[in-house]
Amino acid sequence: MAKDINSENEELKDFSKPLTAQDVEEQMRIYMERLTTNTVRIAGVIRALNVSTPKQKFDKQTKEPVLNELGEPTFWDSYYYATIAFEGGELDIQIKDDWFHNLVLGNRVLFEGVKGLKFAKVQDIFHSYTVLI
Repeated sequence: MAKDINSENEELKDFSKPLTAQDVEEQMRIYMERLTTNTVRIAGVIRALNVSTPKQKFDKQTKEPVLNELGEPTFWDSYYYATIAFEGGELDIQIKDDWFHNLVLGNRVLFEGVKGLKFAKVQDIFHSYTVLI
């Protein structure tokens, strides 16, 4: 049978035979899954691992620095980034801090995640990675 170019590893049904209720349910499931999909996948070679410089916290209303109980300024957590190179370009991906310590320069990695809101912007939010051989 021919492969459907719009899906991954799904075969086309032989529609010369009558459809069963199960066939219709399966096709509706696939259709609904495609309508509501929210997935992001990107693979590439890790070219760099970077840590952002923490920024000082300021009170939104008074614009004064936020101090801890010892009177010292407080800072936001650092962000961790991996620069990956893929066919056609490079991309900086924000990663989790434990990933930062486990990823190795030069490895080919597949990152998987979703589109989501982060700081009022639609961004890629990655929830897993796989080191490719």
